[in-house]
Amino acid sequence: MNTYKGDIRADFASVTGSVKIDTYKGSIDLRMPRESRFDLNTDLGRHGGDPDGDFARYVRTANSARPRTNRSQVNGGGPEVRVRTYKGEFRLRAR
Repeated sequence: MNTYKGDIRADFASVTGSVKIDTYKGSIDLRMPRESRFDLNTDLGRHGGDPDGDFARYVRTANSARPRTNRSQVNGGGPEVRVRTYKGEFRLRAR
């Protein structure tokens, strides 16, 4: 999924394969089942840091040389979920 100035909101029933979400000026809001297992790869541009999320088993596995880029495993890991936004925020919600 890709947009330049728009926000992205997605509600996943499950994560069974790779996901790529990219926006330049928009925010990203993802909702996934609490038991979802995936590898999270984020590049949060100007905002940097960790995503605003509420998964209890969120483990950072690597920091890039670029301070805005992180890799983490959620619930032990699984398919890659790649998220990139330059000027927006990223929220990861469990349901």
